[in-house]
Amino acid sequence: MLGGIAALPQVLELVQALQREIAYLRAEARAACSGAGRENGDGWIDAKGAAGYMGVCASTFDKYRYETTPRITGSAIDGKILYKKSDLDLFIRTYDAKSRRPL
Repeated sequence: MLGGIAALPQVLELVQALQREIAYLRAEARAACSGAGRENGDGWIDAKGAAGYMGVCASTFDKYRYETTPRITGSAIDGKILYKKSDLDLFIRTYDAKSRRPL
C-alpha cells in the first residue's frame, strides 16, 4: 500500500500536466473556430458569429439574409449555414453603396 501512496505526487503532477494540455488545446480549438490566427483574417462563422462580426443584432442580420437586396448568402455545411467574413465585408460595402444612391 505504501507504493501506491508514494506514487501520488507523480500522479498528481501528471494530472496537472494533462489539465494544462487540455486548456491549451481548448484555446487552440476556439481560435480555429473563430478564424483567429489566420493569415488573411478570413474564415467561416455561423449566423450568431456573423451578426457579431458585422456589429448588428440577430434580427437585423436576419433582415439582411431574407428581406434586403442584396441579401447575405451563406453555404450549407452539414445542415448549418456558415458565412465567410470576406462575403460579409462585400455585402456591407455593396449595401452601403446601394443605400447611398438617390431615389
